[in-house]
Amino acid sequence: MANNSDTVRSDQVDVQCDNAFAADSAAGERLARWGRCSVILRWRWRQIASLLGPTTGQVCLEIGAGSLGTLLRRNGGEWHSADRGNAAVARLHRLYGTCAAAIEADGHLPFPNGYFDAAVVTDTLERWPTETPLIAEIHRTLKPAGRLIIETPFLKKSLLHPLRRALGFSDERLGRVRVGYTESHLYEVLKDGFDVQEVRVYSGFFAELFEWLARWVAERRVQGPPAWTAEELDTREFGRLMRIYGILFPAAWVGAFLDRILPLRGHRIALRAKRRLWIPRKTPVLRDGRSIAEATLRARIGTASPLADLKRP
Repeated sequence: MANNSDTVRSDQVDVQCDNAFAADSAAGERLARWGRCSVILRWRWRQIASLLGPTTGQVCLEIGAGSLGTLLRRNGGEWHSADRGNAAVARLHRLYGTCAAAIEADGHLPFPNGYFDAAVVTDTLERWPTETPLIAEIHRTLKPAGRLIIETPFLKKSLLHPLRRALGFSDERLGRVRVGYTESHLYEVLKDGFDVQEVRVYSGFFAELFEWLARWVAERRVQGPPAWTAEELDTREFGRLMRIYGILFPAAWVGAFLDRILPLRGHRIALRAKRRLWIPRKTPVLRDGRSIAEATLRARIGTASPLADLKRP
């Protein structure tokens, strides 16, 4: 996508959807129960919902939210879902009916220009070889003052990565083409059409470790679809999944408490950005590799390299 063009493909579909999914549906109740048992799921939901703000009376898009999409709908508003891959799209259709759509291979979203007040993108950017086409499409479908929430793994050196792979959750299996992002990486991805307003890094080592342990145990004890598609398990297997999380919950809660008091950065990053006019640009960076925006947001611009030391990539 070149810019903020108003052109739309001739095969643009009608996005009016049948809100077949109800917040008090069986799937919603299951995921709410799971959110009470999973420290990470609850943590992620609160961070995203806080950045997103009220959605009552608004039209919103979620991409890749999975189980979180059901919880986000409880904030109100009209929600649409999009994902790529036949299995993911089929699951969205089972959950949300005609409110679900497929993302094309080139990142195209089947929605009109300026349709959404907000977009939430989770567990998605790290799966795209090139993020720009998808970001440009989100920009096109957002209203002029629309907001974008991105949540993705945070790129850092950590023992969690080899431990996760040892449990069988390699990046290849998870569909990731990159481990995660730093603040400066996300600024670079968004620089052409969005202004970053707030960034949060959260979800520490111990909480993440217990979540991966819960998934590892669930894969061996729970029969049926993958354990984290909890709404599609039969009643008996869902109960078994909740018992696994219930057993590990006290340790995960203690781990989350330790994560809060230890001076270590988390393993997930979430941000809110505001849409602006799409203008391709190069971002000057400081000698230490940070962008000016990153340095400013972290309140260290005064101690960074002087402007004379700026260089262009």
